[in-house]
Amino acid sequence: MSETAQSIPMWQTVVGLLGLGSLIATGLSHWLSSRSDRRKWIDDNKKKEWRELIVELDGSFEQMSYAFLPAHLASATDARNNPTAGLQRGNRVLRDRIFIASALNKHGLLSKWQVIAGSAITAGSAERRDSTALDEFKAKASGFRDELLRVAQKDLGVN
Repeated sequence: MSETAQSIPMWQTVVGLLGLGSLIATGLSHWLSSRSDRRKWIDDNKKKEWRELIVELDGSFEQMSYAFLPAHLASATDARNNPTAGLQRGNRVLRDRIFIASALNKHGLLSKWQVIAGSAITAGSAERRDSTALDEFKAKASGFRDELLRVAQKDLGVN
C-alpha cells in the first residue's frame, strides 16, 4: 500500500462513508416525499372535482326538469327553474374538469350527458311536456348519476 492510504485511519474512512450514505439517504427521502406529496395533491384535487361535479350536475338536472313542465313554470329570468341555464351549467361543469377529464372521456360520460341534455332540449315541444316524459328524464338522470358515482369511486380507488 502507498503511504497516503496507510496514513488515513480506518475510522475516518468509515465516518466518511457514513456521511456520504447519509447524504444519499437524505436525497432519496426528499425525492420520495416530494413524489408522495404530489400524488396526495392530485388525489385531493380529484376528490374535490368529483364532489363538485356531482353536486353541480344534481342542480343542473333539477333545472333541466323544468323543460318537461308547462311553459309558464319555467322562467328565463329565474335560473333556479330555467332549463337552459341547467343545460349550460351541466355543460360547463363537465367540460372544465382538469384532474378527472381523462376518466370522464374514458367512460364516455360526456356523450352520455349529451343524450340526456338532448332529451331536455326536445322537451320544449308541447307533446313532450308531460309527466311520462319527466319520469323518463329523471330515470335517465338517475342512471347517469349512478354511473358517475361508480366511475368516481373507481377513479379514486374507493372500491
